[in-house]
Amino acid sequence: MYNILLLLCISAMGVLCDECIKGVCHRGYSAHYYESGCQPVYKAGSCCPTSFSCQQSLTPKTENGKPMCIVGNKYYAANEDIPYDDPCTVSCRCVMHSQLTKPYVECVSVECPELFNDNMSGKHCSKTYQSDKCCSTGEICNGTSLQSEVASCEYGGKSYLQGNEMYLDDVCKRCICTSDFTGSDSASCEYINCGIPYHYNDEVNRGCSIIYTSKGKCCPIPEFICPDQVSLSDPVTITKPGRTSSTAVQCRFGDHTINMGDSLNLDDDRPDLDCTCLTPPQVTCVLGNTDHIHQDAARPESDPVPEPERNGKKKTKGKNRKGNGATSVSVWSTLLVTTSILCSILW
Repeated sequence: MYNILLLLCISAMGVLCDECIKGVCHRGYSAHYYESGCQPVYKAGSCCPTSFSCQQSLTPKTENGKPMCIVGNKYYAANEDIPYDDPCTVSCRCVMHSQLTKPYVECVSVECPELFNDNMSGKHCSKTYQSDKCCSTGEICNGTSLQSEVASCEYGGKSYLQGNEMYLDDVCKRCICTSDFTGSDSASCEYINCGIPYHYNDEVNRGCSIIYTSKGKCCPIPEFICPDQVSLSDPVTITKPGRTSSTAVQCRFGDHTINMGDSLNLDDDRPDLDCTCLTPPQVTCVLGNTDHIHQDAARPESDPVPEPERNGKKKTKGKNRKGNGATSVSVWSTLLVTTSILCSILW
């Protein structure tokens, strides 16, 4: 009987952990962390990252008397190529202009023909793509004999034909419709690359906070709130109505420390811009209505506990599974902790 209970307990833990990994963790508002090489940190029993560990080195460094570029935690000399795995980018390089005091990162992007002529495809036709290509590689048209011979995909209430590009904003992935597409964990899917450390290298290294939109898009606007430019009112931080302030973990903005749940008191002409400590070490700046992202802003009064990287293994069950599914993270977290305690007793 004991062995049976133990087996059931282990199975339940596996299911709960799997559901936790498949859950509602959205990379939105965190793209700058992942693209800068920061590692997600999880509190015990938390499905989603509660903070990030960033080993970025912002200390200027020189080579042969010339300042170097900083991308993430790596240095690059002037005129040195900077690796960037993105099919829509030809190359990136550390450039030192004679009239500037510090170098900058310059990237050359691919210019696809369809960007200049959106009417290239005929009526009732759509462009087709390949996973490793930036630009369209062909087209497919509705109402032709060819259409009946190709695969179709469904996601988020929309239908796609084989080769069509699909942007899954609920999980921040770009997918290509293929015959074996089953959801966001399919082989033809990859995380959307915003290119933040490359295209906005100066702002990142100055400690600026990038601005996202509340509409849930994966990449930022992009605009920035920078410590060396923005004006803050007195007091510098405020706790807005309906939110909870916690000193368990804190964010940094220039020389200022912000408690979890608190917001910067911005002297800004945009009342719908909100910069709050949600996922340290940086404040999260969002333009628009932010009520929906502050529901889980208050964290338990305990230090974050690092756990293995999960986001890269996140899976989504079913063709039309949305990132904000009906099962909440808090419910799964409670079940996970409770089951863990019961299992430890049996063990």
